Amino acid sequence: MGPIVPLLAILALFVCTVAARAQEPPTFLIESITVEGTSAAAIVIAESRLTAGESYGEPELRDAVARIQRLPFAVSTDFRLAKGSAPGRYILIVSIRQMKPFFLNAATTTIWSADRRRTPQGPQAGEPYIDQRRTVEVTAGARAFLGAKGVLNLAANRVEDRNDRFTVAFSQYDIFGTRASLTAVVSYLEDPGAIRSADPGARADWHFRDNLTWELIGVVPISRNDSLRGSWQRSERPVRYVEPRPGGGFRPILRSLPEIRKELFWIHDTTNDPLFPTSGTRLSAGIIRTSTPTAGRTELGRLKLDEYRATLEHSWSLTSRQALTLGGSALDYDRVIDQYRAYSRYSIDLWGRERTLRSGDLRLELHADRIFTAVRRPPYSARSTAGAAITWRNVWGVVRLDASYQGWREP
Repeated sequence: MGPIVPLLAILALFVCTVAARAQEPPTFLIESITVEGTSAAAIVIAESRLTAGESYGEPELRDAVARIQRLPFAVSTDFRLAKGSAPGRYILIVSIRQMKPFFLNAATTTIWSADRRRTPQGPQAGEPYIDQRRTVEVTAGARAFLGAKGVLNLAANRVEDRNDRFTVAFSQYDIFGTRASLTAVVSYLEDPGAIRSADPGARADWHFRDNLTWELIGVVPISRNDSLRGSWQRSERPVRYVEPRPGGGFRPILRSLPEIRKELFWIHDTTNDPLFPTSGTRLSAGIIRTSTPTAGRTELGRLKLDEYRATLEHSWSLTSRQALTLGGSALDYDRVIDQYRAYSRYSIDLWGRERTLRSGDLRLELHADRIFTAVRRPPYSARSTAGAAITWRNVWGVVRLDASYQGWREP
């Protein structure tokens, strides 16, 4: 009996070790990375956050492909492994379906809102009615790769009953080999503050000149799926006040003064698509600090406002063609406005994986959300929205049609 017990113990340890190794996910030594379908191979490799000569498991490779899929010029992304120069070594081949150099995005949203008509005698509610609002937005742009890791974007944006905006943005990826990126944006807003009415010539401008906005956006990866995003933005804001006249009385003054906005966010993102996520989690939390000009009756000043935001959402793949996303967000604006939102999205691929619409995606989405808002203190007002949208995406851009119904509950 004496020798049998140690032998059984050794055998049990051996069996446990083999079982543990059998449960370990397989890893692949990536000898090199090859990118197909785009000339921006250096950007793709940088965003993958993979290093040739290292070993990775299949979940890590799928996370890398998801990060590549979130690049603004990637329509779809896939990968495969090929045999390397020796047994146990592999070549990772990443295939990209890239957006065309010229793209067009269009969206129209129609909202039917339940409200109550105001009576001429005061703010008390009158008879209930349904208000319809429609917004049409069109963005046309062009994209060009500059060097191995630079991208230049030009875009013109038009929104119905608003002002036209023109944007130039340059992004530099993998700065100094750190996988970090920096984007410089210059945005020109034509006639800010102008209000268009039914009369094409009628305008009510409270801003005396056009507006340029400057912005720097930096993203620094801190782990496989986590990053820090910081931005600095300078725009102009008009203020009104009056100043004394030399001979007595006052004259109105309208000035445009700089508004500085700074943001810092931590972002955890494992979603597999920025537009049609079918799996993964996105969590973001951060602070926005704004220094904005203000004016009393006869003097100028500045306000410093703090805004805290947090968002969490998760997507599940229900079938090969259906997905569900649930999420929520919280906002605290300078301890004056509190806002909480819960939302859900159910989507179905109308064409299925085996068919495409001109090499694109056609998806039906049912969405609903509920927003609670309190100004200074509770009680909260509630806004509920439910609707349906059809979105079509291909290499030329995105088209979205959205119809929603909105209801309000006043505190």
